[in-house]
Amino acid sequence: MVRARWILLSAALLALVGCGKDDADLTVVADGGIDHTPVVLVDLGITFDAEVDAFVEDGGVPPPPRPEGPPPVIGGRFVPGSPPAEALYVNAENGDDTATGDAPERALQTLQVAWDKARERQSGQHIVLAAGRYAGATFGDREGTQAAPVFVTPADDLVDGTAAVITGPLSLVDVHSVYLDRLSFEVAEPTALSCSRCAQVLWRALQVEHTGDGPAVAADHSEDVFAEDLVVRTAGTAGIEWRASTYGHVMACAVHGGTEAGIRARAGAAYLRVEGNDVTDAAAGYVLGPVSDVAELNTPWLHYEVYGVRVVNNLGRHLTGPAVAVFGGYNVLVAYNTFFRVAPGAAAVVVDAGARTCSDEADCAGHAAAGGWTGVVPALRVLVFDNLLFNPEDAPALSAHLSVSDAAGLTGSGFSFAGNVFWGAPASAAWSVPAGVDTAALDERNRVNLAAPVLRDAEGGDLRLAETTWLAGVPTFAPTPFDWGDRPMMPAVPAGDTENVVPRNRSGNARPTRSNPGAY
Repeated sequence: MVRARWILLSAALLALVGCGKDDADLTVVADGGIDHTPVVLVDLGITFDAEVDAFVEDGGVPPPPRPEGPPPVIGGRFVPGSPPAEALYVNAENGDDTATGDAPERALQTLQVAWDKARERQSGQHIVLAAGRYAGATFGDREGTQAAPVFVTPADDLVDGTAAVITGPLSLVDVHSVYLDRLSFEVAEPTALSCSRCAQVLWRALQVEHTGDGPAVAADHSEDVFAEDLVVRTAGTAGIEWRASTYGHVMACAVHGGTEAGIRARAGAAYLRVEGNDVTDAAAGYVLGPVSDVAELNTPWLHYEVYGVRVVNNLGRHLTGPAVAVFGGYNVLVAYNTFFRVAPGAAAVVVDAGARTCSDEADCAGHAAAGGWTGVVPALRVLVFDNLLFNPEDAPALSAHLSVSDAAGLTGSGFSFAGNVFWGAPASAAWSVPAGVDTAALDERNRVNLAAPVLRDAEGGDLRLAETTWLAGVPTFAPTPFDWGDRPMMPAVPAGDTENVVPRNRSGNARPTRSNPGAY
């Protein structure tokens, strides 16, 4: 069923918004691309400021402003500094919520009471959890700063095999500068850990066991959320999901499972870096899009599904759908990733249109008046460079190595696929692309089934290169920069970074401007 879902997804998106390929008014242009004037905007003829205001007030609010400018990111990592000296101690087994919490022997009992006490104080706070099992909580309404953050960590003296385990949903709402470090979660609710309307939040070295049916970890309508070194096992839709959230990164996380994706960003997520992660046993690896509702969006990101997202130095293993799928993305880089045993019966890399639904007439009116798009959401400037895919001979055949839908509306300059090395059935290069696209150029700029990758122990999970002689003659390409000059301007979307340099590989070694394909 998962395989069939990916094969039929394009048709489902078009049906969802009531639009077929013939409606898109596609014409082939001389450079082999597709000229698609985005006729997907819904103009309801409403220009009243009141409609725009109503939309902004009803869910279309931007995330909170950065408390003190850009967050402290050094060497690609968020650097929170040391926990504040002022601590609140919590002990699920021996604590007392009527105690002061100012020492281990006077510990509080619940996480919620500890947060409520920390929220009332203006100074930085360190909530310290003894080993034990804690009910979930809602961390809400705290305007912290980099100078006065709230840390939540286990006690330093926990012995091996013990942990501070949170057994219910932990929800962060309207908070700034909150840092969670080295906690464990065992949650059966729809989402284990979430952040809504947050800014400068760090999730680091968390262990998440999730048996709910939604995304295990989710950032929603937030800014500067950083997920680092998480280990997520999920039975839900996704391991990690960024929805209508801007800036931040998902870095060095391991995700096991995901009925729709391992890691996903959608609903106008922007300026996000997805780097150094490992997704296994999911329906798809890294998914941008495909569908969002008008009510989910944030002003001014009312057009594309994602903006300025970089997916680099990642691994994807044992995936039943695509390694990467981009739906309605603008300025997307997919580079230097390694994939193993992926996409049986499906395409390894998918580029397609997104879809924008509108479930409420009032939302529709305000969205259109603000300049937002509905219907089919085209893609523009999707750059797929220097990736490595290895499906052994006993792996089921792919339907295609690359699938680009007519509905994506990509022109020749809006899509680049170069320097990629794919090995696996079908025996010859299989490009499922619109008529008129120069497949000979794709053959020339990529290598499909011409050089079998030699990896150290792919079946055992080690996807590093065992040797590189097989790369002789493989062309390499430096990823081209983003161009923000054609970004939507009603409402005006802020320009992001243009450079697409990936200075180091997954191992941390310096990467030349033009280097071998794959994460290593």
